[in-house]
Amino acid sequence: MFRNDMMDFYTYTAFKSLIEKTESFKKIPQIHLLEQFLRGTEITEIFVVGHSCAIDFPYFIYLNDRFSQLNWTFTAFDDTTRNNINKLVTDISVINYQILA
Repeated sequence: MFRNDMMDFYTYTAFKSLIEKTESFKKIPQIHLLEQFLRGTEITEIFVVGHSCAIDFPYFIYLNDRFSQLNWTFTAFDDTTRNNINKLVTDISVINYQILA
């Protein structure tokens, strides 16, 4: 954290406000909403479109835990996304998947 003796009051106040604001952006996963959405639905495949796969790990983990035997299909719009997908499927142990370019 910044100390106010290292800079003037206005700069310190601006930095402090910026830090507090960015800390408020933390996203709290709401798995219960996903559970409600999926309740009573027959899921036969997981198709991920237009997602960087660099966030929302709790949702992917939930889906993989619940539907571990399903086929996953990801779309990748660039190499960064393809790398994110490869890391995701390795980290959460997705068994059956393909990446479409």
